[in-house]
Amino acid sequence: MFGEIWALLRPHIVGALIGTILTFVFEGAIKAFFRSTWRKIKRLARIFVRKRTVFGEEFMLGKQKLPWIVIDGGHGEAYDPGDLECRYVKELVELPEEVQKLRKIVVEEEQRQASASHLRAAWNGSRYYLHSFVIDREPGDERSRLKFIFGPSDYYNFLATSPVLDRPLNDALPGVTLRSKYLKDLDPWSKPVSFLAHSFGINLAVITRDEYMVFAQRSPGTFSRPGYWNVPVNEGLQRPFDNDETGAPDFFKAAARGLYEELGISLGRDYKEKPKFVSFGLDTQFYQFGLLGFIRIQLTLDELLAIRASGVKDKWEAVKVDAAKMELDKIVSFVRDHEPWAPSGLVCIFHTLIAILGKPIAVHRAFEQIGVKKITLEAPRLSA
Repeated sequence: MFGEIWALLRPHIVGALIGTILTFVFEGAIKAFFRSTWRKIKRLARIFVRKRTVFGEEFMLGKQKLPWIVIDGGHGEAYDPGDLECRYVKELVELPEEVQKLRKIVVEEEQRQASASHLRAAWNGSRYYLHSFVIDREPGDERSRLKFIFGPSDYYNFLATSPVLDRPLNDALPGVTLRSKYLKDLDPWSKPVSFLAHSFGINLAVITRDEYMVFAQRSPGTFSRPGYWNVPVNEGLQRPFDNDETGAPDFFKAAARGLYEELGISLGRDYKEKPKFVSFGLDTQFYQFGLLGFIRIQLTLDELLAIRASGVKDKWEAVKVDAAKMELDKIVSFVRDHEPWAPSGLVCIFHTLIAILGKPIAVHRAFEQIGVKKITLEAPRLSA
């Protein structure tokens, strides 16, 4: 009897044992195969499905991609003052209906907030919009020459565009935004979308007489990237403070204003060299163009901090000012230990190190070793 039962069950028992052994042996390989296949599928999906907003290579700092595109420069050679040419046209930029509607909402929101807090609404200061730019080279000369054309704009135009690029334009079509409608697959080297370009930034790294690079942490009360670390001079071009006799912006005049307002430095007395601009780029998160550079000053770090402590015009814009010795490993360590960072600030630091040290490969490798983990993209503050 037992023999008959065994003969009947043996194939099933043997099959079960073999199946268990095969499962134990190959389960890991099967799971690894499916994981690998799924990763490849996701990579392909990102290539073909991802939403592109601006066409171009975004800046890589180590393994971290920044929302910044270098349009020109960054190779270590500074622009001569004559390489940066500005013209001014008096024509107002034509705002599409969507932007006009957002501007109206901005004004109403500012007035409501001012009324509720018993404060004055945001000052609608005069600014510039970027009409166009050309990167040129003279025959027989490989130096870049940048030619800009600017026109008149104001702060409310800025509030109605850069901070709300991802705000749905229509409740019925939540995926339609200023970014998706006007900036998708845009070539950053082409003519700017002028009705979205109402801010042009001047960003400067500052190096003291005793060879320290200075950094600033933005105040929680600042509009753009509050709490982020940055280079200490960040100014948007303003009329009439930064224009020359023709009405065109003067980049060096704007840099001098930024140094005085944020650090108390007067270029008439304290500068060792004029500001040196080393690159021109685009912040792809806010669609803001800007120049990056550095300046060496005759003050020591202690003297600079003492001047700031005694009171400067826009001291409130930075909650903290710190510094690191002007050595590659010291700068990289500071960047690693102080986060998050504004993209323009990181690129400015990077290009300044290349311009001063003359070691682009060493700079690249130093940042690759540490990486930068927390460069996050903030949500726009405006809730209109």
